[in-house]
Amino acid sequence: MLAALALELDHPVRMGRRIARASDRRGQARDHHYRVTAYATPAGRILGIDAELIVDAGAYAMWPNGPFMETGMAARNLVGPYDIRHYRVRTWTVATNKAPLGPYRGVARPGACFAIERTIDEVARAAGRDPLELRLETLVRPDQMPYETAAGMVFDNGDYAASARLCAALLDLPAVAGAPASRRAGRPAHRRRLRRLCRADRPWLCRVGGARSPIIRATRAAPRA
Repeated sequence: MLAALALELDHPVRMGRRIARASDRRGQARDHHYRVTAYATPAGRILGIDAELIVDAGAYAMWPNGPFMETGMAARNLVGPYDIRHYRVRTWTVATNKAPLGPYRGVARPGACFAIERTIDEVARAAGRDPLELRLETLVRPDQMPYETAAGMVFDNGDYAASARLCAALLDLPAVAGAPASRRAGRPAHRRRLRRLCRADRPWLCRVGGARSPIIRATRAAPRA
């Protein structure tokens, strides 16, 4: 409604609420905190993920789902569409003085997708690899379908690598990656904030704007003798 009004009026529009009304009638979500360690070969092949996940559940549970669905779905989706066979995650659902967790579409996916994509970027950087190339090597292949992830999610079908290539071509990824810092610095402040575009292989993730990065650590596995 606000977006439609802003377009119609050609002017920013905002909505204000009294704190008491917002607390007992509105939910909150996506307040996730991740600590992720990736174990990879010197070439960047990810062998396993070790993660800690904390979710702010608010002051009390909201019927009928309770406070734990957000945490559980984030944990199940954290490995994403990648062929990562070893996975351990420890989760905490924390009660705070915020409004309770409320229902929304794509429960917990935005935070989990952001965390695994940042992890892939950090592993690529540590291995001196191109992030897209590493993604193409790590994504689940069509010949592996149906595929069950290390977290128990089942993929029926799909060609995720082809989707990633198409996305990179449509974005003109080399030009985006090579944009000079001076040109980026000259953009308005609202355009310099973090933006994550839709990925064809992650249809539920449209954008995470202005989010804080999770703590990511990339660890290379020692080569076997």
